Amino acid sequence: MEYDLVRVNVCECLPPGTQIAVKGLLKNLDPRLKYLYPVVSPDGYYYHHGVHLSSCEVIHFSAEENKADAKPRKCDINEFRSRGEDRGALYKVVYKNKERVLPLNQTVAKAEEVINQPDKWPKYHILDNNCESFACWLKTGQKKSVQASNAISYAIPTVACVGLMVVLVAILYIQYSR
Repeated sequence: MEYDLVRVNVCECLPPGTQIAVKGLLKNLDPRLKYLYPVVSPDGYYYHHGVHLSSCEVIHFSAEENKADAKPRKCDINEFRSRGEDRGALYKVVYKNKERVLPLNQTVAKAEEVINQPDKWPKYHILDNNCESFACWLKTGQKKSVQASNAISYAIPTVACVGLMVVLVAILYIQYSR
């Protein structure tokens, strides 16, 4: 599910059902993963996703404090924008494969269905059930997170390389300590 992020003017009329995002700091996600941040995103940012419902409302997958308590929530667009680090800049998610995108009214209907039963949505998981996978599911019917997939594809070779280096250092140490 490839997409582009297009910065939009907040005053621009976004139709209900539009997937949106704000730029956030990785360090605000999960401090246990701090050693992976440079691998995942050299600039230290990620995008928090949601779906615009009306001129004032957004649905997104978030928690008040603890990510483990995340669930689908409605908030006003200014609260959503306040999660962003770059002065609340708002980005529109534009999928490259338009055939996979649900009609706007169907996206809004799915969002309303979820907001009426938020506890039916699975618990938060940074890789496979996060704000992006939630918004993507509303918009496309597929629960995908490009950011999480990219993080995994960047992290695996890095971890493998570090592991190989440790093994080589151990072999050299054994070789030269005799």
